[in-house]
Amino acid sequence: EIVRARVRVAAPAVRRLTDQPWQVTTFTEDAGLGGRYVFDLAFEPDGAVWVAASGGLRHYDGYRWEHFGTDAGLPSSFVRSVLRTRDGTLWVGTDQGAGVLDPRQGTFDRRGSERGLAGPSVRRMFEDPDGTVWFCSDRWPEVAGTGGLTSWKDGVWTRHGMAEGLPSQDVMEYLRDSRGRQFVATTRGMVERQGAGWGPVSELGLPQETMFWALVEGSDGAVLAQANDAPRSIYALHEGRWGVVGTNALALFATETGEVYVTDSARQGNVYRLLRWEDGVLVPIATTE
Repeated sequence: EIVRARVRVAAPAVRRLTDQPWQVTTFTEDAGLGGRYVFDLAFEPDGAVWVAASGGLRHYDGYRWEHFGTDAGLPSSFVRSVLRTRDGTLWVGTDQGAGVLDPRQGTFDRRGSERGLAGPSVRRMFEDPDGTVWFCSDRWPEVAGTGGLTSWKDGVWTRHGMAEGLPSQDVMEYLRDSRGRQFVATTRGMVERQGAGWGPVSELGLPQETMFWALVEGSDGAVLAQANDAPRSIYALHEGRWGVVGTNALALFATETGEVYVTDSARQGNVYRLLRWEDGVLVPIATTE
């Protein structure tokens, strides 16, 4: 028996999930990422996402997941980085080299990276406004390998290493800010471009011989850096000087629109916070225990 009734329901006390400014959806099982490391993300203009993970490159268009590994021509399924350039080229970095993937044609072109890269394990890739692509290589997971910084422009590879002023061949991150300054983070400190080489950052306030994980620039022009020192500090270049603006940091990242976020932990790791860079300070916007 089916009974139809008219019922007046009070308005809900909370907003629908889809109305929330932040929401979490788990894709671990659907994407086949269980027990895998996820290293990097890149987005298409239509919102589709590329995921660099230890079990291969994934693509999600909002409906289904695709997997690209050595069967697609990649030199390794240990994919550490992915970059979509402004002209739509898809660069893929692995622990065994980098190249360009054409998912429509099913081809992978190494573009000479097997001879051009300073090191085969590509941790990060970045694009300058003039189209130069930068490759940050470290010696992980193979410590006995080589690392360094490499640039690629119009088919020409250029290596940057300790002979050019880098303090270490383990390069973590590269940043070209809105003023044109170029910074490199390594396991033994941070440097900036000086002529054809690299040298100490000009402003005071940064520790020496300290590993830096990440570099970002905010929409206000401030440059922030995540250090691997004892308090896991966040340094900011703000108003002409570097200073500590946060500690206990777990991650530092920025959106394409220049919003800068930090995740940190407190109370011996039992409390986790999401903070946003606003007016020269990091402001907590969410907390979980």
